[in-house]
Amino acid sequence: MPKASITTFLPDHSWLAIVRSLGLSEREAQIAQLLLGDDNREETIAATLAISPHTVHTYLERLYRKLGVTSRCQVVARMFQEYVELASEERTRQPRPRRRGVLDSSPRANSPRVDSTRHI
Repeated sequence: MPKASITTFLPDHSWLAIVRSLGLSEREAQIAQLLLGDDNREETIAATLAISPHTVHTYLERLYRKLGVTSRCQVVARMFQEYVELASEERTRQPRPRRRGVLDSSPRANSPRVDSTRHI
């Protein structure tokens, strides 16, 4: 039986943040990551992790319950959803670039503004 390759579609720090956020065990995280590969059959995942296909099946059931899903596709979708949510939270925590305004000391900041929507 061929072994599956672990898919790394995200940087390690992002993957670890997802795993931590979802409360996955190390083995659950390994299995979830192998679900993203080309050959995600239980037998292939079992050979890669040196465990039985039955054990893989048990871990998949745990993943389904923990993530509130019912299929492998939904596990993958839930992982991506968590990635998007974490990335969104990260963006909102970063300071926004300062906009030019009346308190700005640049020459353009104090020049009169022209309202192109007004007609004389």
